[in-house]
Amino acid sequence: MAISSYLAFALLAGAMLPIQFGINAQLATWVGGSIRAAFVSFVVGAAALLVAVLVAQRGLPDRAGDAPWWVWIGGVLGAFYVLGSIVTVLLNLYFNGAA
Repeated sequence: MAISSYLAFALLAGAMLPIQFGINAQLATWVGGSIRAAFVSFVVGAAALLVAVLVAQRGLPDRAGDAPWWVWIGGVLGAFYVLGSIVTVLLNLYFNGAA
């Protein structure tokens, strides 16, 4: 894959962040809170990634169990980021009278 393809993907992924924030904030109003919305978002995302792994990678790597403990923290940081984005949008809506 050419470097331009990776750059285009990175730009597209970055452009999707504000859209994801808004969608997750709306989801929070439907599921009853920010933590539930973050959970639903992660479950749906995990299902999509599972399909991608099964289609593109054909299984899990043999070395995953040998990784140091701290590399698994990325998922926790991702959850914190998604929850933070939902709370931020909801606060913005609240303080601007839209909630």
